[in-house]
Amino acid sequence: MQFRIREDFNGEDHEGLGTYQVTQRNGERWSAARAYVAPRMDKRANLRVETGLTPPKSCSKERRAVGIEYVQCRQTRQLRARRELG
Repeated sequence: MQFRIREDFNGEDHEGLGTYQVTQRNGERWSAARAYVAPRMDKRANLRVETGLTPPKSCSKERRAVGIEYVQCRQTRQLRARRELG
């Protein structure tokens, strides 16, 4: 029996062998939020997590992103960046 090596399990053909790209700890699968955001919530004064938002769109000024605009509780809001957007 032969198996093909798969580089991408999200591709058209799923059958084969390969390395899974997952975020896990102690054999348990973790979300990106649990692995990277949650541990920093109490340590970063400038980090705030908002839920229940529409996907944000970027605000531009002279072809440069300067913030984001989103809708929360039926109100349009804007966040402006002092420095680069990640």
